Amino acid sequence: MKIKHVTYYICQFCEEKFTSKEECKRHEASEMNLTLEEYKELEELEKKEMETSGVLAISSNQELRDNQDKAIHNVIAFRKKHHLKEDENLKHI
Repeated sequence: MKIKHVTYYICQFCEEKFTSKEECKRHEASEMNLTLEEYKELEELEKKEMETSGVLAISSNQELRDNQDKAIHNVIAFRKKHHLKEDENLKHI
């Protein structure tokens, strides 16, 4: 008997299943009316914001707070530029 392992990637918006990560990203980008490059840029900005939040939780100083503020501002500016819905996690800013 052979066991086959299959990984599915699920769209965060419509829950459609994909067997390719890149195909899923392309679909999610289209759901947001973004190009794949713009979607990847947003992912990178959000990743940087999460990283700065994690570092700030461990060690807090003015430079780290400034870095986090800049990362949050970049995500918000990108979302405004592309007319995207406000991120619920950043509403308190």
